[in-house]
Amino acid sequence: MSLKTCTVYDHRITWQRDASADGVQDPDYSTIVVRDMPCKVKQITGDESYRNTQLESHIDYVVEMHYTASVTLKPTDRGVVTGGIFSGKTINVKWVKTHGITDGRPPISEAFCREQFN
Repeated sequence: MSLKTCTVYDHRITWQRDASADGVQDPDYSTIVVRDMPCKVKQITGDESYRNTQLESHIDYVVEMHYTASVTLKPTDRGVVTGGIFSGKTINVKWVKTHGITDGRPPISEAFCREQFN
């Protein structure tokens, strides 16, 4: 097998969904979307910049994983890294981008995330 067709991911992440009722201020992440999903967590610089008169936050992490049609992430979801060098980090999904088959590589999804500070 070539590396293009079989990517081995070193990290694991558990994706959680907010199960609280609409209008509740404190989210309840008791719903598990997928547990211990193999992935690659890449740390990138997170900063902020002004776009006209609004302050726009940038992302801290990109989580790469195999595309799975049954796993649909939403901007209200969060991930808890359960394996790898970022184990214990909690990150909030900002947006998700899916890449189709390229150069013989299976489709992947990238979740662009912001670190959650308690």
